[in-house]
Amino acid sequence: MLPPLWNLFFEIIDQSRDLFNPILAYLLGWRYHDLDKGWEVCVIRCLATFDVTSMAIMFERLFRKKGLNVKVVPVPRSLSSSCGLACEYPCEDEEKIRSICVDRDIDVIGWHRLD
Repeated sequence: MLPPLWNLFFEIIDQSRDLFNPILAYLLGWRYHDLDKGWEVCVIRCLATFDVTSMAIMFERLFRKKGLNVKVVPVPRSLSSSCGLACEYPCEDEEKIRSICVDRDIDVIGWHRLD
């Protein structure tokens, strides 16, 4: 259930969806589908997976200190059965995150986009 403000936001967007929804989806990193029954928005999540839990914790601490919205989440079994933890991060910051991981020797075994 979304908070009332979000409901109002989506109601306004829905009234002018032909113009705003594709633009909004692009800006927020969403994949957007035009279905026969209406519109469907799929949120794209970006995950980094690790061999060991300590790397996932190090990744989260480092990027939270840098002000990014990063959190440790369970790894979907369809991706990996390694340490069981992944970090979800903002997709728009992926290039910056990857370069910092190389500089700081954080061993990421996989970069994934899920919807």
